[in-house]
Amino acid sequence: MKALAAIALLLAAAPARAEEPPDAAKPEAAAEKKSWNLSGYVQPQVGMTYRPDGLPRDRFDVGASATAAGIEIQGEPWERWSYDVHLVVAGESREVVTGVEVVDSNGDGVADDVSTDSELDPTLLVERASITYQPVELLGLVVGQMRIPFTAQEQSPQTALMFPQRSGPNEVFLKGPDLGALAVLSVQGDLFRASVGAFNGTGKPIGESEERGLVYSFRVDANPLGPFPFGEGDLERGRLRIGLGAGFLYYPASVYDASGYLGSRIRDLRASASFRLAARGAYLQAEILRRQRTDSLSSRPVIATGAYAQGSYFLPVRSPVGWAPMARVGYAAEDQGFAPRETLFLEAGLTVYPRPDQPDALKVVAQYLGERRLTEGEDAHGGILQLQLTW
Repeated sequence: MKALAAIALLLAAAPARAEEPPDAAKPEAAAEKKSWNLSGYVQPQVGMTYRPDGLPRDRFDVGASATAAGIEIQGEPWERWSYDVHLVVAGESREVVTGVEVVDSNGDGVADDVSTDSELDPTLLVERASITYQPVELLGLVVGQMRIPFTAQEQSPQTALMFPQRSGPNEVFLKGPDLGALAVLSVQGDLFRASVGAFNGTGKPIGESEERGLVYSFRVDANPLGPFPFGEGDLERGRLRIGLGAGFLYYPASVYDASGYLGSRIRDLRASASFRLAARGAYLQAEILRRQRTDSLSSRPVIATGAYAQGSYFLPVRSPVGWAPMARVGYAAEDQGFAPRETLFLEAGLTVYPRPDQPDALKVVAQYLGERRLTEGEDAHGGILQLQLTW
């Protein structure tokens, strides 16, 4: 027994033989199996708005509520399967009711009023949360929350916009992501791209109401001179490229009254056409939008028209700092069939790239935003200063 114990002690004291790590533990294998990528951005922003004809309380407003930060996780855990999660923490806060109390002001035992307690909570937005299945190279099936590809601007990433925000006309016709499914056909690196999908129709793109129905979307983009990404600018100063596109939304829905019974049916049709051009640092983008909405109770359609054009020029990189002057003009006419409301948008600005060799990494945007409500004869003037850092 003592001999066995001595052998055991010797074996325990002997250095363990280094085993060959499994393939998954090898550095090269680990690199091959890495199935995710983490990126993000920070967008500190301060803005000012002046309304000469507004109430004294609303004539001048300044703040940094539009400041935002985003984080994006992308990955391909298995062959043909990938995911994309994009979360945005916005500086804007929303007021949440935290308590409700009945008030008896005269002490007679009868409630005279209701008092509420509220507090501001930061806003967490899900810009995208989707899973993609690629059965063949040309076709992808996407399910989750995403922006509906109705316009070219809706397909541009938040960090690749020309101005700090999307155009006013675009926000009139479509705003924010929605839940749904999308089939995407892509030929030769987006030389030709088409998509068809269905979305729940109860989110921001349509509006929160007692309507129930699905939004059906269709979009086609052609880039005859070569693949054309949806970033708003030509930071690569590449050769001439042209992009042509058209989008359609069809929203048949049922409207229910307060008691939950069917009140009427509606049909909402929206269409857009886009043109994009980029060459040697110059970039031009223009879109026109149209909407017609009818219902079963009224013969009066709700009609809206919008359009915008924007352009920028990324100056040649011959100095430690890059420059890109930019301008945008937009027009929106709402409810044209009954009580037209027309708005004109005029914007101009300058983007500075402290690192012109890597313009996507850091930029500073100074913008003037002018809004003229033609129907009411009111003006608004604003300025925005934004710093964007990506990593």
